[in-house]
Parts: sequence; structure tokens; C-alpha cells
Amino acid sequence: MRALVLGAAGVVGREVAAGLAAEGAVDALVLGDVDASGLRSLAREVDGTPRRVGGSDQRSLRAAMRGADLVVNCTTYHLGLAVTRAAIASGAHYLDLGGLYNTPKQMALDREARRAGVAVVIGCGATPGLSNVLVRRAADRLDAVREVHISFASHRDLAPSPGLLDTILDEFRPGVPRFVWRAGRLRPVSPFDGARRVRFPPPLGMQEVYYVPHSETYTIPRSLRGELREVAVRGTWRPEDMRTLASLSRLGLTGDQPVRAEGASVAPLALLRALLLADPPTEPDLPWAFFLHVEVTGVRGRRKATVVQRASHPISWGRRATGRMTAVPAVVGAGEMARGAVRGTGVLPPERAFDPLAFLRGVRRLGVTVTSSGPR
Repeated sequence: MRALVLGAAGVVGREVAAGLAAEGAVDALVLGDVDASGLRSLAREVDGTPRRVGGSDQRSLRAAMRGADLVVNCTTYHLGLAVTRAAIASGAHYLDLGGLYNTPKQMALDREARRAGVAVVIGCGATPGLSNVLVRRAADRLDAVREVHISFASHRDLAPSPGLLDTILDEFRPGVPRFVWRAGRLRPVSPFDGARRVRFPPPLGMQEVYYVPHSETYTIPRSLRGELREVAVRGTWRPEDMRTLASLSRLGLTGDQPVRAEGASVAPLALLRALLLADPPTEPDLPWAFFLHVEVTGVRGRRKATVVQRASHPISWGRRATGRMTAVPAVVGAGEMARGAVRGTGVLPPERAFDPLAFLRGVRRLGVTVTSSGPR
């Protein structure tokens, strides 16, 4: 199988490309990115063919995908829908890292993907992605599921790359749609709503997490159905960064509506983003970590039961932790697709696409620790 990794020179894309090459999951690997110098650097480390890929129009994307059997999209979520459409039109299987903004529109392409005979797996990073599979595994251990609470703690610098800065700004700024699924429908929530204290593995320990705009709230209710009452995704970054973000939000500095200042018109968010990227704040003495906590409550027999699963990684991963923890599920998912182990064609979230036990064996093999408590 010939695979094309788009966004291969980015923080997560590099980890995905390196993981696919190390696993030998595909026969040939094409490394696609708009960053020519980044591609040259990557090609010295990863056995693959570099190809400069720029633009989001269908013609250029389809040209880049010519001959590819699988497209792994590690670009910004802004390109998610365009790349999905191009992959289906090219007859290539597809996997991405997710984005609630695209999820409903991607799922609407299900019939088109089935007609093309391709599998389109959406949201296969850490969360969404590994979190979805952990929910599926927990659901398989219960007779009925009532509530799903997914939480993550991402401890890293604010702006190690443009994409990672955009992630944290979008999670907690006004104007970004965010929902919980409750009592049969999606319900809008505000930034910094839904505070909940969750204990993560050391060294993070107890953290306060808040609602974030993730696609699990959209896909999991459609996958589990039954008597499900609530699906919520919460997250947090370093406590000091959360306090900073809350203050910036209260002052209106994370808004995207232009304001006039000294004769110029500028969006506060654009200015804030430029300042952070120009001089990224760093905390060199603090560990980097991206940990998951998935709690699924339901019924086993006639009794209420809860399955709690946690995913963590060695702290020795250092500053690679965020990119690597996001990349590992994508590498495992792409490998399953390359082996023909995906469950059918069409547009599939991870909880429907993969066998959870095989998937979790894969992430453990790549260094992620998964622990579980509750009924077996």
C-alpha cells in the first residue's frame, strides 16, 4: 500500500511519518507539505519521498493523491473537508486527526465514500481518536451505557508551533461552537463551563477540566445509541496558562471581530496570535505531558457500573510528548487500514472503524500506557 502523509513536516505529521516508516505498515511513503525546507529535513530522518504540496483546491489535491492508496491528513483542520473530498474522488482511503467543525459535513459524505469503496476514518488522534476507542472498549464491558465523560490534560508550552497555538486558542475562546450531548441532543456550552476535577497519572495528579469543542460529542451518541444520557469532553492545559487564557478572554483579547485602534483595524485574536508566535513563552523546567481519562458509566447486570480508563506516556518523551501522543493513534489506525482491518467503508469514527482490543494493543506497543478499572 502506498500512503501519502499531508502536513508531514509539522509537529504531529513528523511523528506520524516516522511512526509509519518505523512500523513498516506501508510499502511506500510519500511526505507531502507546503514547507520545502521542513520536507528536506524530514527526508533526512524518514525513509519516504518528499513532495511539495500546496493549496486546498481539488485539482492540486487530487494531483498530489495520484497513486496513493491511503491519505493521512495531518494538516490544519481548516483543510479537513477539502482533503476528505479529494481523497474520496481519488479513490484513496483516508484518515485524519479530527475537528468538530468538519465532522457533520464529513459524515454527510458517507454515501459518496461507500460508492467509491473507500474508508474515511475521521478524528484518529489522541482526542478525538484514542478516546473514542477507549469509550468503545468500556461500552463492550457494560450491558448499557448511560454517561461518557472524556477528559484530557495537555501540559506544554502555549505556542510551540502555529497549529498547536491555534488548538489551545480555539478550545477556550468565545465564538467557537462547543457542545455537550445531553438528553438526546447537542446543547451549546460556553468557554470555561463544566468545571470538573479529575485525577490523572503522576506527575499531573488532580486537574480541573472544562468543556471543549471535540467531535466525540457528535459521533459517540450515534455509535452507541441505546439509553445514553450524556457525552461530554473536557480538557485543560497548565493551570497558569488556563488562568492567563481566562483573563485574556474576559478582556476580549481572544475575540476575532476587528476593532479600530489608532486608525487601524485589527482582530484582537490575530494580534495575540502574532505576539505569541513572535516570542513564544516557554517553561523549560516543567514537564510536557498529554494524558487521557475516560469514564463510562452504565449498567452491568442489574447494577450501576463504571469503567475508568487512563492513557499516559513516559515523561521521558519530553517536548515531543504532545505531537507523539497525538500521532500514535494515527499510526496505529493507518496501519490497521493498510492491513485491511478497518470495519467496512464509508465515513467512520474510530469507535466504529477498529477492533478496540487490536487498536489498544497497537498503542501499547508504541509506548502508551493504558490502565483500566471496573467490570471485566
